[in-house]
Amino acid sequence: MIRLLNIPRILVYLIVLGVAFAPLATGAAAVPFPGSAAANVDADVEGSMVLEVVDETDDTVTVELSTDVNDVAGYHANLYYDEEVATVESIMGGEGAFDSNPVQNIDAENGSAAFNHANPPSEAEDTPTLAKITFSVPDGQAEIAFDIDSADPVVDSHLGLATTETVFDLAKEPIVIGEDDGNDPAPPSPPGDPGDSPDDDPGDSPDDDPGDSPSDVPTDVPSNITADVTLFENGVTMSTNNVSAGDTVAAVFEDLSDGSTAVSGVSLEMATDANRVGLDTELLPDRPADVSDLSGSEPVTYIEFTPDGFESGDLASASVSFEVSEDALPNEADGDDVRLYRYVNDRWETLETTHEGDNTYVAETPGFSTFVVGVEQADLSVIDASISTDTVNIGESVTVEATVENTGNADGEATITLRVDGEIAEEQSVAVSANSETTTTFSFSSDDAGDYTLAVDDIDAGTLSVNDHSTADGAASDDAADDGDTVDDTGDTFEQFGGSPAVLIVLVVLAIIAAVGVALRQR
Repeated sequence: MIRLLNIPRILVYLIVLGVAFAPLATGAAAVPFPGSAAANVDADVEGSMVLEVVDETDDTVTVELSTDVNDVAGYHANLYYDEEVATVESIMGGEGAFDSNPVQNIDAENGSAAFNHANPPSEAEDTPTLAKITFSVPDGQAEIAFDIDSADPVVDSHLGLATTETVFDLAKEPIVIGEDDGNDPAPPSPPGDPGDSPDDDPGDSPDDDPGDSPSDVPTDVPSNITADVTLFENGVTMSTNNVSAGDTVAAVFEDLSDGSTAVSGVSLEMATDANRVGLDTELLPDRPADVSDLSGSEPVTYIEFTPDGFESGDLASASVSFEVSEDALPNEADGDDVRLYRYVNDRWETLETTHEGDNTYVAETPGFSTFVVGVEQADLSVIDASISTDTVNIGESVTVEATVENTGNADGEATITLRVDGEIAEEQSVAVSANSETTTTFSFSSDDAGDYTLAVDDIDAGTLSVNDHSTADGAASDDAADDGDTVDDTGDTFEQFGGSPAVLIVLVVLAIIAAVGVALRQR
Protein backbone atom coordinates (compact mmCIF):
# COMPACT_ATOMS: atom_id res chain seq x y z
CA MET A 1 0.00 0.00 0.00
CA ILE A 2 1.37 3.45 -0.87
CA ARG A 3 1.74 5.73 2.12
CA LEU A 4 0.26 9.22 1.73
CA LEU A 5 3.57 10.66 2.81
CA ASN A 6 5.19 9.40 -0.46
CA ILE A 7 2.59 10.78 -2.89
CA PRO A 8 4.33 14.16 -3.54
CA ARG A 9 7.63 12.42 -4.31
CA ILE A 10 5.87 10.04 -6.71
CA LEU A 11 4.16 12.98 -8.47
CA VAL A 12 7.52 14.66 -8.84
CA TYR A 13 8.96 11.62 -10.67
CA LEU A 14 5.95 11.21 -12.91
CA ILE A 15 5.72 14.83 -14.01
CA VAL A 16 9.46 15.24 -14.70
CA LEU A 17 9.62 12.01 -16.68
CA GLY A 18 6.48 12.98 -18.55
CA VAL A 19 7.91 16.33 -19.58
CA ALA A 20 11.02 14.81 -21.09
CA PHE A 21 9.78 11.55 -22.58
CA ALA A 22 6.25 12.36 -23.73
CA PRO A 23 7.66 14.20 -26.80
CA LEU A 24 8.77 10.83 -28.17
CA ALA A 25 5.29 9.29 -28.24
CA THR A 26 4.90 9.88 -31.99
CA GLY A 27 7.78 7.48 -32.79
CA ALA A 28 9.68 8.24 -35.99
CA ALA A 29 8.00 11.50 -37.04
CA ALA A 30 10.65 13.90 -38.29
CA VAL A 31 10.08 16.76 -35.80
CA PRO A 32 8.40 18.20 -33.83
CA PHE A 33 7.70 15.91 -30.89
CA PRO A 34 4.37 16.13 -29.00
CA GLY A 35 4.43 17.67 -25.53
CA SER A 36 3.08 16.83 -22.14
CA ALA A 37 0.54 18.11 -19.65
CA ALA A 38 3.33 19.43 -17.47
CA ALA A 39 4.25 21.88 -20.22
CA ASN A 40 1.57 24.22 -18.89
CA VAL A 41 3.36 24.53 -15.55
CA ASP A 42 5.83 27.31 -16.37
CA ALA A 43 8.30 28.34 -13.72
CA ASP A 44 9.10 31.99 -13.16
CA VAL A 45 12.78 31.45 -13.77
CA GLU A 46 15.19 33.52 -15.81
CA GLY A 47 17.94 31.81 -17.72
CA SER A 48 19.09 30.52 -21.06
CA MET A 49 19.85 27.46 -23.16
CA VAL A 50 23.24 28.04 -24.75
CA LEU A 51 24.94 26.59 -27.84
CA GLU A 52 28.74 26.84 -27.95
CA VAL A 53 31.34 25.42 -30.34
CA VAL A 54 33.76 23.27 -28.32
CA ASP A 55 35.66 21.35 -31.02
CA GLU A 56 36.39 21.70 -34.74
CA THR A 57 38.12 19.47 -37.27
CA ASP A 58 38.51 19.76 -41.04
CA ASP A 59 35.14 18.08 -41.52
CA THR A 60 33.13 18.45 -38.32
CA VAL A 61 32.07 20.96 -35.69
CA THR A 62 30.99 19.86 -32.20
CA VAL A 63 28.53 22.10 -30.38
CA GLU A 64 27.80 21.90 -26.65
CA LEU A 65 24.30 22.54 -25.27
CA SER A 66 24.22 23.85 -21.70
CA THR A 67 22.13 26.03 -19.41
CA ASP A 68 22.73 28.52 -16.61
CA VAL A 69 19.57 27.43 -14.76
CA ASN A 70 19.83 25.60 -11.43
CA ASP A 71 18.06 22.44 -10.24
CA VAL A 72 17.64 20.98 -13.76
CA ALA A 73 16.31 17.40 -13.95
CA GLY A 74 15.49 17.18 -17.67
CA TYR A 75 15.24 19.01 -20.97
CA HIS A 76 13.84 18.94 -24.48
CA ALA A 77 15.60 20.68 -27.39
CA ASN A 78 14.68 21.41 -31.01
CA LEU A 79 17.51 22.48 -33.34
CA TYR A 80 17.12 23.66 -36.94
CA TYR A 81 19.75 24.15 -39.64
CA ASP A 82 20.16 24.38 -43.41
CA GLU A 83 20.24 20.75 -44.56
CA GLU A 84 22.10 21.75 -47.75
CA VAL A 85 25.04 23.06 -45.74
CA ALA A 86 25.14 21.06 -42.51
CA THR A 87 24.31 17.53 -41.35
CA VAL A 88 23.98 16.15 -37.82
CA GLU A 89 26.52 13.37 -37.38
CA SER A 90 25.70 12.45 -33.77
CA ILE A 91 24.02 13.63 -30.57
CA MET A 92 25.82 12.46 -27.46
CA GLY A 93 25.31 12.92 -23.73
CA GLY A 94 26.65 15.88 -21.79
CA GLU A 95 28.27 15.70 -18.37
CA GLY A 96 27.39 14.48 -14.90
CA ALA A 97 23.83 13.22 -14.60
CA PHE A 98 23.32 14.02 -18.30
CA ASP A 99 26.29 12.03 -19.60
CA SER A 100 24.18 9.26 -21.20
CA ASN A 101 22.99 9.73 -24.77
CA PRO A 102 19.62 11.47 -25.07
CA VAL A 103 16.59 9.99 -26.80
CA GLN A 104 16.72 11.59 -30.23
CA ASN A 105 15.15 11.97 -33.66
CA ILE A 106 17.20 13.44 -36.52
CA ASP A 107 15.46 14.57 -39.70
CA ALA A 108 18.38 15.06 -42.08
CA GLU A 109 16.09 15.67 -45.05
CA ASN A 110 14.45 18.72 -43.46
CA GLY A 111 17.35 19.93 -41.36
CA SER A 112 16.11 19.42 -37.82
CA ALA A 113 16.89 17.44 -34.71
CA ALA A 114 14.84 16.89 -31.57
CA PHE A 115 16.24 15.25 -28.45
CA ASN A 116 15.60 15.02 -24.71
CA HIS A 117 16.76 13.50 -21.45
CA ALA A 118 15.08 13.06 -18.04
CA ASN A 119 16.58 12.29 -14.64
CA PRO A 120 14.89 11.68 -11.27
CA PRO A 121 14.53 14.91 -9.25
CA SER A 122 17.12 13.60 -6.81
CA GLU A 123 19.71 13.76 -9.62
CA ALA A 124 18.95 17.35 -10.63
CA GLU A 125 22.03 19.51 -11.29
CA ASP A 126 22.86 23.18 -11.34
CA THR A 127 23.94 24.73 -14.67
CA PRO A 128 24.55 21.35 -16.35
CA THR A 129 26.08 20.54 -19.71
CA LEU A 130 23.14 18.80 -21.38
CA ALA A 131 24.41 17.36 -24.69
CA LYS A 132 27.05 17.50 -27.39
CA ILE A 133 26.00 17.69 -31.05
CA THR A 134 28.46 17.02 -33.87
CA PHE A 135 27.71 18.57 -37.27
CA SER A 136 29.31 17.90 -40.64
CA VAL A 137 29.87 21.23 -42.39
CA PRO A 138 31.69 20.54 -45.67
CA ASP A 139 31.25 23.99 -47.24
CA GLY A 140 30.43 27.45 -45.99
CA GLN A 141 28.67 28.46 -42.79
CA ALA A 142 25.34 27.47 -41.31
CA GLU A 143 23.21 28.94 -38.56
CA ILE A 144 22.02 26.58 -35.82
CA ALA A 145 18.85 27.87 -34.15
CA PHE A 146 16.41 26.68 -31.51
CA ASP A 147 12.66 27.17 -32.04
CA ILE A 148 12.20 29.14 -35.28
CA ASP A 149 9.03 31.01 -36.15
CA SER A 150 8.36 29.07 -39.37
CA ALA A 151 8.36 25.76 -37.49
CA ASP A 152 5.39 24.75 -35.38
CA PRO A 153 6.51 22.20 -32.80
CA VAL A 154 3.99 20.87 -30.37
CA VAL A 155 6.51 21.52 -27.62
CA ASP A 156 9.24 24.17 -27.68
CA SER A 157 12.71 23.72 -26.26
CA HIS A 158 12.48 23.83 -22.47
CA LEU A 159 13.94 22.67 -19.16
CA GLY A 160 12.35 20.44 -16.51
CA LEU A 161 13.11 21.27 -12.88
CA ALA A 162 13.21 19.03 -9.84
CA THR A 163 10.24 21.04 -8.54
CA THR A 164 8.14 19.52 -11.40
CA GLU A 165 7.95 22.94 -13.08
CA THR A 166 9.11 23.57 -16.63
CA VAL A 167 10.95 26.58 -18.02
CA PHE A 168 10.00 27.71 -21.53
CA ASP A 169 10.77 31.42 -21.30
CA LEU A 170 14.49 31.09 -21.89
CA ALA A 171 17.03 33.01 -23.91
CA LYS A 172 17.94 30.74 -26.83
CA GLU A 173 20.36 32.45 -29.17
CA PRO A 174 21.41 30.83 -32.48
CA ILE A 175 25.05 30.30 -33.39
CA VAL A 176 26.96 30.11 -36.68
CA ILE A 177 29.25 27.17 -37.44
CA GLY A 178 31.58 26.40 -40.33
CA GLU A 179 34.23 28.35 -42.20
CA ASP A 180 33.51 31.79 -43.59
CA ASP A 181 33.32 31.56 -47.40
CA GLY A 182 32.45 35.24 -47.91
CA ASN A 183 28.72 34.60 -47.99
CA ASP A 184 26.16 35.14 -45.25
CA PRO A 185 25.50 32.06 -43.11
CA ALA A 186 22.67 29.92 -44.40
CA PRO A 187 19.62 30.31 -42.13
CA PRO A 188 17.70 27.27 -40.96
CA SER A 189 14.96 25.99 -43.24
CA PRO A 190 11.56 25.26 -41.71
CA PRO A 191 10.42 21.65 -41.95
CA GLY A 192 8.59 20.73 -45.12
CA ASP A 193 8.70 22.18 -48.63
CA PRO A 194 9.44 25.94 -48.64
CA GLY A 195 7.64 26.15 -51.93
CA ASP A 196 4.25 25.51 -50.35
CA SER A 197 3.59 29.21 -49.75
CA PRO A 198 3.11 31.36 -52.88
CA ASP A 199 3.86 34.48 -50.83
CA ASP A 200 7.42 33.59 -49.99
CA ASP A 201 8.39 30.96 -52.52
CA PRO A 202 9.27 32.20 -56.01
CA GLY A 203 9.39 28.57 -56.99
CA ASP A 204 5.63 28.30 -57.37
CA SER A 205 6.16 28.83 -61.07
CA PRO A 206 7.47 25.78 -62.86
CA ASP A 207 9.50 28.12 -65.04
CA ASP A 208 11.70 29.41 -62.27
CA ASP A 209 11.53 26.72 -59.59
CA PRO A 210 13.61 23.70 -60.43
CA GLY A 211 12.08 22.02 -57.41
CA ASP A 212 8.76 21.74 -59.22
CA SER A 213 10.29 19.24 -61.63
CA PRO A 214 9.84 15.67 -60.31
CA SER A 215 13.14 14.73 -61.87
CA ASP A 216 14.89 17.27 -59.63
CA VAL A 217 13.24 16.21 -56.39
CA PRO A 218 15.13 13.43 -54.56
CA THR A 219 12.93 10.47 -53.78
CA ASP A 220 13.53 7.46 -51.59
CA VAL A 221 16.56 9.08 -49.99
CA PRO A 222 18.02 6.57 -47.46
CA SER A 223 17.51 7.65 -43.87
CA ASN A 224 19.49 7.06 -40.71
CA ILE A 225 16.93 5.95 -38.14
CA THR A 226 17.59 5.80 -34.43
CA ALA A 227 15.58 2.90 -33.04
CA ASP A 228 13.71 2.95 -29.77
CA VAL A 229 15.46 0.92 -27.04
CA THR A 230 13.63 -0.94 -24.27
CA LEU A 231 15.40 -2.78 -21.47
CA PHE A 232 14.56 -6.25 -20.20
CA GLU A 233 16.43 -8.59 -17.88
CA ASN A 234 19.92 -9.23 -19.29
CA GLY A 235 18.99 -7.63 -22.61
CA VAL A 236 17.50 -4.85 -24.72
CA THR A 237 14.97 -4.57 -27.52
CA MET A 238 15.57 -2.11 -30.37
CA SER A 239 12.64 -1.36 -32.68
CA THR A 240 11.25 1.03 -35.26
CA ASN A 241 8.51 1.02 -37.89
CA ASN A 242 8.07 1.77 -41.60
CA VAL A 243 11.62 1.23 -42.81
CA SER A 244 12.51 1.50 -46.50
CA ALA A 245 15.19 -0.33 -48.46
CA GLY A 246 18.48 1.50 -48.07
CA ASP A 247 17.61 2.90 -44.62
CA THR A 248 19.98 2.28 -41.74
CA VAL A 249 18.47 1.46 -38.36
CA ALA A 250 20.85 1.88 -35.44
CA ALA A 251 20.68 1.81 -31.67
CA VAL A 252 23.11 2.53 -28.85
CA PHE A 253 22.89 0.25 -25.80
CA GLU A 254 23.86 1.44 -22.34
CA ASP A 255 24.85 -0.85 -19.48
CA LEU A 256 24.24 -4.09 -21.43
CA SER A 257 27.13 -5.96 -19.81
CA ASP A 258 27.86 -9.15 -17.89
CA GLY A 259 31.18 -7.86 -16.54
CA SER A 260 33.19 -9.55 -19.28
CA THR A 261 31.45 -8.33 -22.45
CA ALA A 262 29.39 -5.19 -23.10
CA VAL A 263 27.30 -4.94 -26.27
CA SER A 264 27.28 -1.22 -27.06
CA GLY A 265 25.18 -1.07 -30.22
CA VAL A 266 23.80 -2.60 -33.40
CA SER A 267 23.46 -1.12 -36.89
CA LEU A 268 21.25 -2.60 -39.64
CA GLU A 269 21.20 -1.54 -43.29
CA MET A 270 18.00 -2.82 -44.87
CA ALA A 271 17.88 -4.32 -48.35
CA THR A 272 14.06 -4.46 -48.40
CA ASP A 273 11.14 -2.45 -47.05
CA ALA A 274 9.83 -3.52 -43.65
CA ASN A 275 6.80 -2.49 -41.65
CA ARG A 276 8.73 -3.23 -38.47
CA VAL A 277 12.36 -3.79 -37.64
CA GLY A 278 13.00 -5.15 -34.17
CA LEU A 279 15.90 -7.00 -32.58
CA ASP A 280 16.26 -8.51 -29.11
CA THR A 281 19.82 -8.70 -27.77
CA GLU A 282 20.31 -10.90 -24.71
CA LEU A 283 23.48 -11.85 -22.82
CA LEU A 284 23.37 -15.54 -21.88
CA PRO A 285 24.89 -17.00 -18.68
CA ASP A 286 26.02 -20.24 -20.40
CA ARG A 287 26.30 -21.96 -23.77
CA PRO A 288 22.83 -22.88 -25.09
CA ALA A 289 22.18 -26.61 -25.28
CA ASP A 290 21.37 -26.48 -29.00
CA VAL A 291 24.80 -25.18 -30.07
CA SER A 292 28.11 -27.04 -30.13
CA ASP A 293 31.33 -26.21 -28.31
CA LEU A 294 33.49 -23.46 -29.76
CA SER A 295 36.58 -25.21 -31.11
CA GLY A 296 39.95 -23.47 -31.29
CA SER A 297 38.91 -20.42 -29.26
CA GLU A 298 38.11 -19.69 -25.63
CA PRO A 299 34.46 -18.55 -25.23
CA VAL A 300 33.89 -15.37 -23.21
CA THR A 301 30.17 -14.50 -23.54
CA TYR A 302 27.28 -16.05 -25.46
CA ILE A 303 24.75 -13.63 -26.98
CA GLU A 304 21.30 -14.40 -28.40
CA PHE A 305 20.02 -12.09 -31.18
CA THR A 306 16.34 -12.55 -32.09
CA PRO A 307 15.03 -10.59 -35.13
CA ASP A 308 11.44 -9.36 -35.22
CA GLY A 309 9.84 -8.28 -38.50
CA PHE A 310 12.78 -9.12 -40.74
CA GLU A 311 15.03 -12.02 -41.71
CA SER A 312 18.72 -12.26 -42.54
CA GLY A 313 17.93 -12.07 -46.25
CA ASP A 314 16.31 -8.65 -45.73
CA LEU A 315 19.66 -7.14 -44.66
CA ALA A 316 22.15 -5.42 -46.92
CA SER A 317 24.65 -5.39 -44.06
CA ALA A 318 24.76 -5.34 -40.27
CA SER A 319 27.31 -4.74 -37.55
CA VAL A 320 27.62 -5.31 -33.81
CA SER A 321 29.73 -3.07 -31.57
CA PHE A 322 31.03 -4.53 -28.32
CA GLU A 323 33.70 -4.27 -25.66
CA VAL A 324 35.66 -7.00 -23.86
CA SER A 325 37.29 -6.55 -20.47
CA GLU A 326 41.01 -7.27 -20.32
CA ASP A 327 40.37 -9.42 -17.26
CA ALA A 328 38.20 -11.72 -19.41
CA LEU A 329 41.08 -12.57 -21.77
CA PRO A 330 42.92 -15.87 -21.21
CA ASN A 331 46.56 -15.79 -20.18
CA GLU A 332 48.97 -14.59 -22.87
CA ALA A 333 46.05 -13.46 -25.11
CA ASP A 334 45.71 -9.89 -26.33
CA GLY A 335 42.99 -7.79 -27.89
CA ASP A 336 43.86 -8.75 -31.43
CA ASP A 337 42.87 -12.35 -30.67
CA VAL A 338 39.21 -11.43 -29.93
CA ARG A 339 36.61 -12.54 -32.50
CA LEU A 340 32.83 -12.64 -32.75
CA TYR A 341 31.38 -15.97 -33.92
CA ARG A 342 27.91 -16.76 -35.26
CA TYR A 343 26.26 -20.18 -35.05
CA VAL A 344 24.61 -21.09 -38.37
CA ASN A 345 24.03 -24.39 -40.17
CA ASP A 346 25.13 -26.36 -37.08
CA ARG A 347 28.58 -24.85 -36.91
CA TRP A 348 30.39 -21.72 -35.73
CA GLU A 349 31.41 -19.16 -38.35
CA THR A 350 34.05 -16.52 -37.66
CA LEU A 351 32.80 -12.99 -38.36
CA GLU A 352 35.05 -10.22 -39.63
CA THR A 353 36.01 -8.48 -36.40
CA THR A 354 37.87 -5.17 -36.22
CA HIS A 355 39.79 -4.19 -33.10
CA GLU A 356 39.25 -0.43 -32.94
CA GLY A 357 41.59 0.12 -30.04
CA ASP A 358 41.52 -0.31 -26.28
CA ASN A 359 38.80 -2.88 -25.60
CA THR A 360 36.40 -1.88 -28.41
CA TYR A 361 35.42 -4.04 -31.41
CA VAL A 362 33.06 -3.98 -34.38
CA ALA A 363 32.02 -7.17 -36.19
CA GLU A 364 30.21 -7.43 -39.52
CA THR A 365 27.48 -10.06 -39.82
CA PRO A 366 25.15 -11.24 -42.62
CA GLY A 367 22.42 -12.19 -40.14
CA PHE A 368 21.47 -12.89 -36.55
CA SER A 369 21.21 -16.02 -34.38
CA THR A 370 23.31 -17.23 -31.43
CA PHE A 371 26.67 -15.47 -31.18
CA VAL A 372 29.69 -15.88 -28.94
CA VAL A 373 32.56 -13.56 -28.15
CA GLY A 374 35.68 -15.72 -28.21
CA VAL A 375 39.44 -15.43 -27.99
CA GLU A 376 41.51 -17.28 -30.55
CA GLN A 377 44.06 -19.61 -28.97
CA ALA A 378 46.66 -22.14 -30.08
CA ASP A 379 46.25 -25.79 -29.05
CA LEU A 380 49.40 -27.81 -29.80
CA SER A 381 49.95 -31.50 -29.09
CA VAL A 382 52.06 -34.43 -30.32
CA ILE A 383 49.83 -36.85 -32.20
CA ASP A 384 52.39 -39.40 -33.56
CA ALA A 385 55.99 -40.55 -32.96
CA SER A 386 58.27 -43.22 -34.45
CA ILE A 387 61.93 -44.40 -34.60
CA SER A 388 63.90 -44.99 -37.79
CA THR A 389 65.17 -48.44 -36.63
CA ASP A 390 64.71 -50.63 -33.59
CA THR A 391 68.31 -52.01 -33.35
CA VAL A 392 71.67 -50.17 -33.30
CA ASN A 393 75.18 -50.76 -31.96
CA ILE A 394 76.73 -48.79 -29.15
CA GLY A 395 77.45 -45.24 -30.32
CA GLU A 396 75.14 -45.40 -33.33
CA SER A 397 72.26 -42.91 -33.58
CA VAL A 398 68.58 -43.45 -34.17
CA THR A 399 66.19 -40.75 -35.52
CA VAL A 400 62.97 -40.13 -33.59
CA GLU A 401 60.29 -38.34 -35.65
CA ALA A 402 57.28 -36.59 -34.07
CA THR A 403 54.16 -35.03 -35.61
CA VAL A 404 52.82 -31.93 -33.84
CA GLU A 405 49.28 -30.68 -34.51
CA ASN A 406 47.69 -27.27 -33.75
CA THR A 407 43.90 -27.54 -33.56
CA GLY A 408 43.54 -23.93 -32.34
CA ASN A 409 42.51 -20.85 -34.32
CA ALA A 410 45.74 -18.99 -33.54
CA ASP A 411 49.35 -19.67 -34.50
CA GLY A 412 51.27 -21.11 -31.59
CA GLU A 413 54.52 -22.48 -30.22
CA ALA A 414 55.15 -25.29 -27.75
CA THR A 415 58.05 -27.16 -26.17
CA ILE A 416 58.04 -30.92 -26.78
CA THR A 417 60.19 -33.48 -24.98
CA LEU A 418 62.02 -36.68 -26.00
CA ARG A 419 61.85 -39.14 -23.11
CA VAL A 420 64.02 -42.24 -22.75
CA ASP A 421 62.72 -44.74 -20.22
CA GLY A 422 60.55 -41.94 -18.85
CA GLU A 423 63.45 -39.54 -18.29
CA ILE A 424 63.88 -36.27 -20.23
CA ALA A 425 66.60 -36.69 -22.85
CA GLU A 426 66.06 -33.59 -25.02
CA GLU A 427 63.63 -30.67 -25.45
CA GLN A 428 62.92 -28.46 -28.44
CA SER A 429 60.50 -25.65 -29.35
CA VAL A 430 58.10 -26.14 -32.27
CA ALA A 431 55.96 -23.45 -34.00
CA VAL A 432 52.78 -24.53 -35.77
CA SER A 433 50.30 -22.41 -37.72
CA ALA A 434 46.61 -22.38 -36.79
CA ASN A 435 44.67 -25.51 -37.78
CA SER A 436 47.72 -27.29 -39.25
CA GLU A 437 50.49 -29.74 -38.32
CA THR A 438 54.25 -30.17 -38.74
CA THR A 439 56.96 -32.78 -38.11
CA THR A 440 60.17 -32.49 -36.16
CA THR A 441 63.01 -34.93 -35.30
CA PHE A 442 65.29 -35.87 -32.42
CA SER A 443 68.52 -37.91 -32.53
CA PHE A 444 69.43 -40.47 -29.84
CA SER A 445 72.43 -42.73 -29.19
CA SER A 446 73.78 -44.65 -26.19
CA ASP A 447 77.16 -45.92 -25.02
CA ASP A 448 75.54 -48.70 -23.01
CA ALA A 449 74.00 -51.82 -24.44
CA GLY A 450 70.39 -52.59 -23.55
CA ASP A 451 66.77 -51.93 -24.47
CA TYR A 452 65.37 -48.40 -24.27
CA THR A 453 61.77 -47.16 -24.45
CA LEU A 454 61.51 -43.90 -26.43
CA ALA A 455 58.56 -41.46 -26.38
CA VAL A 456 57.83 -37.85 -27.39
CA ASP A 457 55.73 -36.22 -24.67
CA ASP A 458 53.18 -38.96 -23.94
CA ILE A 459 53.28 -40.59 -27.38
CA ASP A 460 55.24 -43.89 -27.56
CA ALA A 461 57.81 -43.97 -30.38
CA GLY A 462 59.02 -47.59 -29.89
CA THR A 463 61.64 -49.74 -28.13
CA LEU A 464 65.28 -49.48 -29.21
CA SER A 465 67.85 -52.29 -28.68
CA VAL A 466 71.48 -51.16 -28.37
CA ASN A 467 74.12 -53.95 -28.78
CA ASP A 468 77.85 -53.96 -28.02
CA HIS A 469 80.27 -54.99 -30.85
CA SER A 470 81.54 -58.43 -29.46
CA THR A 471 78.06 -59.61 -28.73
CA ALA A 472 77.03 -58.61 -32.14
CA ASP A 473 79.97 -60.54 -33.76
CA GLY A 474 79.26 -63.74 -31.78
CA ALA A 475 75.66 -63.57 -32.68
CA ALA A 476 76.64 -63.28 -36.31
CA SER A 477 78.80 -66.51 -36.11
CA ASP A 478 76.03 -68.44 -34.45
CA ASP A 479 73.68 -67.30 -37.13
CA ALA A 480 76.09 -68.48 -39.79
CA ALA A 481 76.33 -71.99 -38.19
CA ASP A 482 72.60 -72.24 -37.91
CA ASP A 483 72.33 -71.47 -41.59
CA GLY A 484 74.52 -74.57 -42.53
CA ASP A 485 77.74 -72.74 -43.19
CA THR A 486 80.91 -75.03 -43.04
CA VAL A 487 82.94 -74.77 -39.88
CA ASP A 488 86.52 -76.12 -39.72
CA ASP A 489 86.60 -78.77 -36.90
CA THR A 490 90.39 -78.75 -36.92
CA GLY A 491 90.28 -75.15 -36.25
CA ASP A 492 87.91 -75.77 -33.33
CA THR A 493 90.26 -78.43 -31.87
CA PHE A 494 93.19 -76.19 -32.36
CA GLU A 495 91.35 -73.45 -30.52
CA GLN A 496 90.60 -75.85 -27.68
CA PHE A 497 94.29 -76.29 -27.08
CA GLY A 498 95.03 -72.73 -26.84
CA GLY A 499 95.73 -72.04 -30.46
CA SER A 500 99.57 -71.75 -29.90
CA PRO A 501 102.05 -72.91 -32.73
CA ALA A 502 104.42 -74.45 -30.15
CA VAL A 503 101.70 -76.67 -28.80
CA LEU A 504 100.91 -77.76 -32.33
CA ILE A 505 104.58 -78.77 -32.93
CA VAL A 506 104.67 -80.77 -29.71
CA LEU A 507 101.53 -82.58 -30.70
CA VAL A 508 103.00 -83.48 -34.08
CA VAL A 509 106.27 -84.77 -32.56
CA LEU A 510 104.38 -86.93 -30.04
CA ALA A 511 102.29 -88.34 -32.83
CA ILE A 512 105.44 -89.29 -34.80
CA ILE A 513 107.12 -90.98 -31.74
CA ALA A 514 103.95 -92.94 -31.09
CA ALA A 515 103.83 -94.13 -34.66
CA VAL A 516 107.56 -95.24 -34.59
CA GLY A 517 107.01 -97.15 -31.34
CA VAL A 518 104.07 -99.04 -32.79
CA ALA A 519 106.16 -100.01 -35.83
CA LEU A 520 109.14 -101.36 -33.80
CA ARG A 521 106.89 -103.52 -31.61
CA GLN A 522 105.37 -105.17 -34.63
CA ARG A 523 108.79 -106.45 -35.67
